[in-house]
Amino acid sequence: MKISNNAGLTVEFLGNGAVSCIYTDIIMISLRRATVYTGAYAGIWLRKRNDTIENHLLTAPGSEGFFRVENGIYSAAGNWEGIGYICSLRLSEKSLSWEWATELFNNSGREVTLDLVCLQDAGLKTISHELVNEYYVSQYTERRIFDDSVSGKVVCCRQNMKESGGWPWLMMASLGRSGSASTDGMQFYGKSYRATGIPEGLLAESLGGEYAGESSVIAVQEEPFVLGPGKTRRVRFVLTFLHNHPQATSEADLDRLHDLATEFSHNCSVPAGGLSSEALFSLLHKPGGLSGIEGFRKPELNLFSDPVILQADELSEKEIEKFFPGPRRHTEFSGGQPLSFFYDMNRHVMLREKELLVDRPHGHIMHTRSHLVPDESIMSTTAFASGVFNSHLTQGNTNFNTLLSVCNSQFNINPVSGQRIFVVAGSERMLLGVPSAFEMGLNHCRWLYRHGSSLYQVRTWTSGKVPQVNMDFRVLEGDAVALVVTHDFDRLNGWSTKPGDVAGEYVALPTTGSMISRKFPDARYRINIHCSGSSYSAGGNGLSGNDGGLNVNSLFSVETAPLMRFGMSFTGCVTAGIEPLSLDDADRMFASDAGDATEEWKEISRSLSIRSNNDDISAITEILPWFGMNAVTHFLTPYGLEQFSGAAWGTRDVSQGPVELLLATGKYDEARKVLTLIFSNQEPDGGWPQWWMFDSYNEIRADSAHGDIVYWCLIALSSYIRATGDFGILDERLPYFQKDEKEQKLLTPLREHINRLVDKVTGSFIRGKWLVRYGGGDWNDSLQPVNRELAERLISSWMVEMNYQAFREYAEVCAMAGHHALAEEMNRYSENIRSDFNRYLVSDGVVAGYGLAGDDGRISLLLHPSDTVTGISYSLLPMERGIVSGIFTPEQAATHLELIRRHLTGPDGARLMDRPLRYSGGTGKIFRRAESSTFFGREIGLMYLHEHIRYAESLARTGRAVEFMKALRQAIPAGYAEIVPCSDTRQSNCYYSSSDAVFETRYQADERYNEIIEGKITLRGGWRVYSSGPGIFAGLIITHLLGIRREWGRFVIDPVMPASLDGIEASLIIMGRTVTFVYHVIEGCSGPKRITVNGRDVAFTPVENQYRPCGAAVDESLFEGMLPGSENRVDIYL
Repeated sequence: MKISNNAGLTVEFLGNGAVSCIYTDIIMISLRRATVYTGAYAGIWLRKRNDTIENHLLTAPGSEGFFRVENGIYSAAGNWEGIGYICSLRLSEKSLSWEWATELFNNSGREVTLDLVCLQDAGLKTISHELVNEYYVSQYTERRIFDDSVSGKVVCCRQNMKESGGWPWLMMASLGRSGSASTDGMQFYGKSYRATGIPEGLLAESLGGEYAGESSVIAVQEEPFVLGPGKTRRVRFVLTFLHNHPQATSEADLDRLHDLATEFSHNCSVPAGGLSSEALFSLLHKPGGLSGIEGFRKPELNLFSDPVILQADELSEKEIEKFFPGPRRHTEFSGGQPLSFFYDMNRHVMLREKELLVDRPHGHIMHTRSHLVPDESIMSTTAFASGVFNSHLTQGNTNFNTLLSVCNSQFNINPVSGQRIFVVAGSERMLLGVPSAFEMGLNHCRWLYRHGSSLYQVRTWTSGKVPQVNMDFRVLEGDAVALVVTHDFDRLNGWSTKPGDVAGEYVALPTTGSMISRKFPDARYRINIHCSGSSYSAGGNGLSGNDGGLNVNSLFSVETAPLMRFGMSFTGCVTAGIEPLSLDDADRMFASDAGDATEEWKEISRSLSIRSNNDDISAITEILPWFGMNAVTHFLTPYGLEQFSGAAWGTRDVSQGPVELLLATGKYDEARKVLTLIFSNQEPDGGWPQWWMFDSYNEIRADSAHGDIVYWCLIALSSYIRATGDFGILDERLPYFQKDEKEQKLLTPLREHINRLVDKVTGSFIRGKWLVRYGGGDWNDSLQPVNRELAERLISSWMVEMNYQAFREYAEVCAMAGHHALAEEMNRYSENIRSDFNRYLVSDGVVAGYGLAGDDGRISLLLHPSDTVTGISYSLLPMERGIVSGIFTPEQAATHLELIRRHLTGPDGARLMDRPLRYSGGTGKIFRRAESSTFFGREIGLMYLHEHIRYAESLARTGRAVEFMKALRQAIPAGYAEIVPCSDTRQSNCYYSSSDAVFETRYQADERYNEIIEGKITLRGGWRVYSSGPGIFAGLIITHLLGIRREWGRFVIDPVMPASLDGIEASLIIMGRTVTFVYHVIEGCSGPKRITVNGRDVAFTPVENQYRPCGAAVDESLFEGMLPGSENRVDIYL
C-alpha cells in the first residue's frame, strides 16, 4: 500500500497500519524500512498528562483502531480511554511535503490535558536496498532546532554528505505551536528501551532538545492543551523535503513555513470514508467501530506487534556467587552494588543494572575455530545482552553469506532481528530481553533470567571442531515452559527452509541465482532442533508453522510444548557438506568448546602468561585474550558491533594489526600467506584499492584509495623478511588483480611488484620535490580533501614520513639480501625525502600536519602554529610517526613528545589535534568529513585509539616507560574508570575504536573543547571490535613491553618497563621451548645491562636505537639449545 504525489513523493504502508518508508525517486527520506515485525519509525503518539504521562501510538498495531489507505490519503481512527481520534497523512500536490493531521474528540466525561508527538527517522540518502548503517548515516545528518515565532520549535535536517541530486534536506514543524523537539534516538528511545520497549522521550514532560548522536530520529511535541468534555481539537504537523540544500541550515529556512502552511490550508477537515468527523467519532464508540465502513480494517497483528518483554529480577549476592564462583577481578560498582566483573578463565559478567546504564548494548562476536589464515568455512555470529541470542550468523563472507539478520540498532527497536525467544508460561507469553546477568567467554554467551520463582538460562557458543553455532535453553528453577523461538533470515539471498533428511533437521537454501548461490551452487545451512522428547512445530506460516514442503517466509519459527530443555544448532555447509555435531549432551559440548577457545588463544599467543601483582599488568593480562579474539574477528570475519558491514580487507588495516600480531607471535607461515595474498591483489600500476574482498567475491573492491596504502604493504613485507630472513619470498611469482579478467595471467616475482610500487610512489612526488602528493587522503579518514585540486596540492607530513620509513626499511632488506645497488638507491630516496621533509614541512622546530603547494613552488603550512587558515597548531600523526619512522633526530623526538604532552593529551590519551576543525553547518572548505560530520566522535572527536596505540609505540621507542604504561592502560576498558574518571559506563571486555566526548552539537564542541582536556566532559566509548588496533596492541605487549622479537636470525631482548614492574615474569613458547623471562628493573627502564640463561651469563650484541639505550641481540642457538619440556629461565637486568 502506498500513496504518491505528482512531485515524486511516495509513502509506503504496511498491513499493520504503520508507515514502512518515505522516499522520492532518488532519495530515501526515511532512515530505515519498517516491516510488520519492527517498531514504528514514523508516526503520531497521543499523550495524557496526569501525575504520570501515558502515551498511545495512533498509527500502528498498538493503536487497536482501524486504518485505511484510499484516494491518496492514509487514515487511522480509534478510541483511547474516551478520546476518539482520526489521524490522517496526506501529500501536498505542490511540493515534496506531507501533513499529519489529527482530530480529537473527548467523550470521557472529564477534562483532560493532552499533547501529541510526531516522529520521523531521517536518512536522506540515495535509495539503496542494502542494509543501512544508521550509526554512520546519522553522523553526517545534521539536525538543528530553531524557534519560530508562530510554530515554536522547528527541526531541520541536512545530509552533509553529497548525494544524488545534491544535499538532501528535511524540515518538521507544527502548524499549531510546538512546545519542544528532539533530534536523536538516544533522547527519544533512551537506554532503557532495550529492557522495556517504551520510549523514554514519551515519558518525559518535554522532548530533549538538540543532540547530535548516532541515531537520526527527530520528534516534535505539540504544546500541551486542555480538552474539555465533548470538545474537539485538531493538531497538524507538516514535513517538507528538498533534494538540494547546498547552504548550511539557518534560521532563514524558517521562511519556508509560511508557504508550507498554505499548501495544506484547504484541509479544513479530516475526510475518512466519506463521513463527517462527528459521524466517525460516533461510530468509534460503538461495538465493531469502523469495521463496516468501506476501506477501514483492523491492523494485521503478529507475534511482534506489541510484545510483552520479560522484566528480569536482579540476582542476589548468593545467586551471583553460585552461578559465577571464585574470585572476581576488576569489579565495577555503582552505589556499592556490583555492575560487572571478570572471573574464572576469560569470562566476563555483566549484571542487569549495567546494561541499563550503557549507551552501547553489551555485545559479543564469536567465531568457530580459525587457523589464522583466510578460510571461508569459518562461521561467526553476534549476540547482544538484550535478548539477541544469535544475529549476523554467517559462514565465510560476512556481507553476502549471512543467514540470520543483523541487529543494527543500539536500542533494539527491531525486536525480530536475528534469533529471539518467547517464554510461554500459562497464558503469559514474554519476549526474553535484558537478563539478570549476561556472561561472555571467548566463544560463548550466557544469559540468566530470574523471574519470580523461575530461572531460565540461554547459552550460545561456537564449536571448536566444526563450523557450527549452538544455542540451548534450560529451566534451571521453576516449572516447564513452552517456547517460541524465531529466526529472521537475512533478505539478500532469499532463504527458504525445508525439512532435512533426519528428524529435527531443517535445511535453509538460498534462492536460485542469488549472490551466494552463484558462488556456491550447493550452499546451505543445516538447522537441527533438539527438543528433549517434547513436541514442537517449525516453519514460517504463523506461529505453528509446518513440517512439510518449502517455506519461503523470512521468519522461521519453532513452537514447542512445555519443556525443561531445548537446543538448536546451525551448521554451515556453504563451501562443503558438514555433518552436524549432536547437542544430546549440551553441557559436555559447551565445556569442550569453551576449552577449545582457550586453547585457540594459547596457540595464537604462544601460551603467553604474565605474572605480577601490579595493577597495570593485571589489566593487560585480563584484556589480552579478548583483544586477541577481536583481532581475529577483524582479520578473518571482518565486521564489528557497530560497523556490521565489512567482509573485506582494508589494505592498510590487514597490513598492520594482523601482520604485526602474526610476527609478534611467531606465526611466520601464516604471515607469509597473508602477505602473498595482499600482493596478489595489487593492481598492475603498483597500487591497491582501499579495500577488497579476500575470498570468493574478490572481484568486489573499492574504486579508490588513500595515498598511504602502498607504504603499509611495503613496511609489512619488510618486517616479515626482517623477522624470518625469508628472502625467497621476493622471488615468488604472484599475480596482479586485473579487472574483468577471470584468470589473472600476469605473474611476476614479488620484487617486480615492489618495483611497480616504488615507481608509483616516486611518480606521485610534487614536481621538483621529494614529497608525495596527498591524493585520496592519509590515515585520518576525516581529512580527505574536498576536491581534486587539493588532492594534488596538499602534502601530508605523516605520509612523507611513511614514505621515508617504507623505503628505508626496504633498503635494509635489499642490503641484507645482497642487492646493494638497489639498497643504495632506496637509501638515496630516503635521504632526499628526509632533506625535503625538514626543509619544507618543519618550521620553527615544529612539524606541520600538512603542506599546501602553491603555483610559485612555495609550500605553506597547515595544522601548525603558523597556520591562520584552520586555527589548528599541532597534529599528533606526524609527531609520533616522526619517531616510529626514524626520520626525527633525537632532539626533534624529544621536542615533539613535549609538544604532545603539553598540547595533545587529555585524560583519555593522545588526541589527533589540539582542537577540532571548525564546523559551519557541514559545508566543507578543505577536509571533507571533518567539516561535515555533525557527530563529535570517532576521528572527528580527535581521540582515535588506533593512533593512540601508535603514540604508545613512539613512547616505547624513546624509552618513556612510565608514559608508555599509562598509554597502554588508557587503551584497556577493564578498570577504565580508575584510569579515566570522567569516562562513561561501558562494556569492559572489548576494543573501542575511539573515545567520544559527549557534546550536544558540533558547535558546542567547538566552544567547549578545552573542557575535555580539563576532564570536565564525559567520555564515551566509540565503535567496537572492528579495527587493526587490537592486533597492534597485542604485538606491542610482546615486542615492546616484554621486548621479545626476532630480527635477522637473532632474538632481540629490548623491554621498556617502569620501575613498578620490577620482578615481573612472563612465560611463552619460543622455538618449541617454554621460556620464562624474569625482569629486574634496577638502573633504568630500557637497555639490558646483563642477561642470564638458567643462571649463566650470556653475551649479547647491542641493537641500535637512536632514541634510547639499545636492546640486546642474542643468537637463536641460545633457545635451540634449551631442552624441550624443561624449565628455562632468562633473567633480564635493566
